[in-house]
Amino acid sequence: MTQGAVGTAMAADRTKAVGAVRTSRSARDGLDKSITLPPDEIFRNLENAKSFAIDIGGSLTKLAYYSTVQHKVAKVRSFDHYGKVPDDEPLYEISVQEEITARLHFVKFENAYIETCLDFIKAHLVNTETKVIKATGGGAHKFKNLIEKKLGLKVDKEDEMTCLIKGCNFVLRNIPHEAFVYVKHADPEFRFQTTHPDIFPYLLVNIGSGVSIVRVESEDQFERIGGSSIGGGTFWGLGALLTKTKRFDELLQLASKGQHTNVDMLVRDIYGGAYESFGLTGDLIASSFGKSATTDKGRYILFSCHVLNPVWPEAVSCNNLL
Repeated sequence: MTQGAVGTAMAADRTKAVGAVRTSRSARDGLDKSITLPPDEIFRNLENAKSFAIDIGGSLTKLAYYSTVQHKVAKVRSFDHYGKVPDDEPLYEISVQEEITARLHFVKFENAYIETCLDFIKAHLVNTETKVIKATGGGAHKFKNLIEKKLGLKVDKEDEMTCLIKGCNFVLRNIPHEAFVYVKHADPEFRFQTTHPDIFPYLLVNIGSGVSIVRVESEDQFERIGGSSIGGGTFWGLGALLTKTKRFDELLQLASKGQHTNVDMLVRDIYGGAYESFGLTGDLIASSFGKSATTDKGRYILFSCHVLNPVWPEAVSCNNLL
């Protein structure tokens, strides 16, 4: 709730979302039944923005900005009493104080609207003191000239993988109840972890337009040991071929409303139930799109693909994917 990395300034976004998970049970338990992010107002606290950075991946541009927020906090101080408390003595005292806290905000743009993104940055985040813009991702190289021309700033490029590792290390060490273990059918399914100083070694699977698998040994020692071309770009491309929309956010909404068991072949579709000797539950996906070739729904999906994408090479590509 991740397509690349913005660096340590975006550490709380790793995401690809950190620092915004709402727990349904006491934070002391480290337990939660959901990782659904709370609704948030986009572009909040822009007038107090202090600094910003961008990550331009293969599909999306992510903008992070840091701002301060002033709010009132009520503090309660209780008094110790022994025996009967006189009527004129308070049991506790409430005071209201002004506090200023730091916030990280995140906005994403499709790369097709990179100039709109830069216009937004220039209008709301660039001031007379801004001289440099921190940028990472492949787009920091691809769009370097465009960024400098539109914003009048020097682009300071940061290595994407280094930013990713530093951000992940920061989250694991400093942000409790963000990293979690997911156990299907457990109650709760999500078990959130507390922070710990000893985090190495670990494997980091970074899902962007494609996928990179990185073994992290220490703060500055890491190695990419594998990856896959099947990633977020695949979801976006396949979704665009099979539906009437090419917008990333709309595809996410459609995915949340869909029922994958109509097209995915499950373990129970093969064995009639669970495969207990291997510890495989019946509702585990055995083959993605496995039902598509043998059901009417599958034929309809292929037909829709041809209709929505009449150019023959695209239709062939869609058939290959399915």
